[in-house]
Parts: sequence; structure tokens; C-alpha cells
Amino acid sequence: MIGLAKFVFQLDAVIEQRKGIERQRQLALGRVQAQRLALEAKVDAVRRRLDERRLDLRDRLAPGRGVEIGAVRMQSASALFGLVELRRLAVELSGVLKRVEAARAELLRATVARKAVEHLRAKALAEWLREQARREGAELDDLVLMRRAALASGAGIGGIDDQEYAA
Repeated sequence: MIGLAKFVFQLDAVIEQRKGIERQRQLALGRVQAQRLALEAKVDAVRRRLDERRLDLRDRLAPGRGVEIGAVRMQSASALFGLVELRRLAVELSGVLKRVEAARAELLRATVARKAVEHLRAKALAEWLREQARREGAELDDLVLMRRAALASGAGIGGIDDQEYAA
């Protein structure tokens, strides 16, 4: 019988290298996603602050209350500063979103490259398994032919004659 054969794919090192590249791309995407999340949190904080200032200004300008012009000016300036900050964050977020898309595209390319070599490995393994099955079948055929030849010659197999073997 054929000894225990082992499948060896010559491009396993390439698969490992491509897995490493894919992991690097995943980490890069993760870093950019973290930047995006941080910026979105800042945007949310500025929006909440603007909403709070708007409510405070509405309360200050409510009918029946005295109006403090200095406080209203300060609230207006603060709201204007918040809007400017919000616009700056929006521009920054836009750049980060472009980097996220670029990182996703790089990750996709790395994943496709890895899967291409893994597909080649799967095909090679299937072919190797077919070849192993063919060899085993041929070896079994040889054993059957040798047994028949031994039986036909009357020698039996391993010192056992045909009647003992049949029983």
C-alpha cells in the first residue's frame, strides 16, 4: 500500500504572506474607523452644545424676562463659534471618510489576492486527492490481479491453499 502521503502546496508561504498583508489592511481600516468614530463623537458633542445654547438663549429672550444684552451677545458669539467648529469638523470628517473608503478598497484587494491563492490551493488539493485515489485504485487492482494469478497457479496466498482460504 502507498504510505501516508502528505499534501504539500508550494505556495503556502504566499498564502501566509497575503494573510499578513490582509491583517495589516484590517488594522489600517480599524485605525481610520476609530478616527471617524472620534470625529463623529466630536460632531455630536458640538451639536448638543449648540442645542443647549439655543435653548438657553430662548429662555433668556422669553417674554416677561429682562434681556441682558451682554449675555445675549455672548450666546450669539458662542453659537457662531460652534457653527464654525461644526463646519471644520465636517470638512475633517469628509477627509476621514475618503480615507475609510480607500482603506476598505485596500482591504478588499488584499482579501481577493489571498483568496485567489487559496483557490489555487483548493484546486491543487482536489487534484492531489484525485491522484491519490487513482493510485490507490491502481494498487488495489494490482493486488487483486496478483491474488488471482496466485489462485490460478494453485499456490494460494501466503502458504494458505485455496480451500483453506475459501473457508
